[in-house]
Amino acid sequence: MRWSWWFCGFALMILIISAASGFSPETAQADMSKGGARRLIYQWEGGHTFVVEFAPQGESVYLHLPEKSLQLPAVPAASGAKYSDGQTTFWTKGEEAFIAVNGEIRYRGCQLKKE
Repeated sequence: MRWSWWFCGFALMILIISAASGFSPETAQADMSKGGARRLIYQWEGGHTFVVEFAPQGESVYLHLPEKSLQLPAVPAASGAKYSDGQTTFWTKGEEAFIAVNGEIRYRGCQLKKE
């Protein structure tokens, strides 16, 4: 009896972590079909775009901005997914994102571009 309660608690914890990380069967399937990496295009005011490539395990992202490309490691976020090297921060939740440099938002109103 005690074992079954422990197993239920463990399963609930895995479910909560999966939901908080944004995991869904659709994105998992898309990730597997592309060799594990996910590549998204965001668009901000004026129709400008930038590309974000997520590492297969979500441990980092590669940002390809108009002025430069850089890799940002994952950092804890209360909501959504956040990546930062201490200077540049990319934060996304759902289909929205923003990029801040030295604490100042440089790219705001970024929306996931529909293909």
